[in-house]
Formats: sequence, C-alpha cells, structure tokens
Amino acid sequence: MHWLWYTLPLVCAPGLERALRGPCPPVVDPPPDVRRVLAVAAHPDDLEYFCGGLLGRFARSGARVDAVLATGGERGGETSRRRAEQEEAARLLGYAGLHWLGFPDRGVRHDDPRLLAKIHALTEVERPHLLLTFDPDHPYPIYAHPDHLAVARAALSVWRGPAWLFHTRRPDIAVDITEAFAAKLAAFGAHRSQLPRRGTAQLAGWHLQRRHRQGKRFLELYRTIPPQRVL
Repeated sequence: MHWLWYTLPLVCAPGLERALRGPCPPVVDPPPDVRRVLAVAAHPDDLEYFCGGLLGRFARSGARVDAVLATGGERGGETSRRRAEQEEAARLLGYAGLHWLGFPDRGVRHDDPRLLAKIHALTEVERPHLLLTFDPDHPYPIYAHPDHLAVARAALSVWRGPAWLFHTRRPDIAVDITEAFAAKLAAFGAHRSQLPRRGTAQLAGWHLQRRHRQGKRFLELYRTIPPQRVL
C-alpha cells in the first residue's frame, strides 16, 4: 500500500462509504467460542489496515490468531524491511503465527494450485474456527487490488467453515474496536515504509479515525459467510 493511497480524500470519506454500503449494520461481539482465527491477506499491512481491531480483540481474549500473507509486498518496498515491519505489527496485535506464502506482489492467481495447496495445508494444521479475508464478490470499489481478490477467492475455495469478509460494500455486521483501536493504530503505524517520513503517526491516525469512527465508537465492518455444506 503506497502512502499516497492514504492521502486521497475519497478513500477516507465516510459519507461516500456510507452511500456505497448503506446504513451501518448491527454491532456484534466477536463469538466467544472462536479460539483459533486464520486471517488471509495479500500484502504486509493489509490485515492491520482492514481488520486489525478485530484481530487485536481476538488476541486479547486469548484466541490464537494466525496471519497469512501471500506476498512480501516487494512492489511497495524492500522485502526485508516490509517483513520486519509486519513482524513488529504482529507483535503489537498479538498474532501467534505469521505465515509467508512467497508469491510475487501483483502476481497472485486465485486458481494457482500452489496457492490453493498452501492455504489448504494451513487450514488443516491450524484448524481455525473462523477465517478472515477480503470480500472478492462485493469489494469496496476503491482500491480493489487484484491480489486482494485473488487470495480471497483462493482461500474461500478451499475453506468450508465460517468466514468474515472485510473491505466489503455489503457488510451485515459491525464490530466495536474502540478498546483495540490504539493497538490497531500502532500496528498500522509499524508499516513505516508505506507512509511519508514526516507525520507518519499523525497521517495514519487521521486516516483510520476518519475511516472507522461512528459517533463515539470505532467500528470495523464485515460480511459474514456461514459454513458451507459438504454434499
């Protein structure tokens, strides 16, 4: 994610987002019986930006959170630096595992058998109760990155359990992340290579506050997918 993305007024215009997705959905708590979460994304900083508040809440409740990143985000900066930033963000939010799949940035294909096999293997090992990933069918139209859509389609094609989808224009639930917002902000700010050298914390904070504030609370929105029946 390049820092210019965060400076675009349309990206963090609450009125535009509400117009595209409609009224805010009901606010729910993370399910208490979810003790293992697998979050699948494309690049370093994706998870912190889109669902870091929920991941932080899960981790603080004692759930195991495993993060899966399809690429090293090399088109946005040096891979070693981006990995180090992601590791810092993972520590700040309390991820138990960080899994790098090694695919090229802007080169993820949803039907790549290697990608499908790697994600399937992780679901078999980690046995998550819930999967988090992008919404590939109803993505919020601004910044609908092809890697985001590809990794989500791949994950959902091999996963048969419940899923919550972020970066969606069809959310049906909201999660209150007010208590976890400071940790989300710190974890997102760890991706310093994706923000301008000056004013990093201020810009990240302004952007995320604009995007997630609903009255006196901060919310993340998701579209839920129930478990799929195996015929």
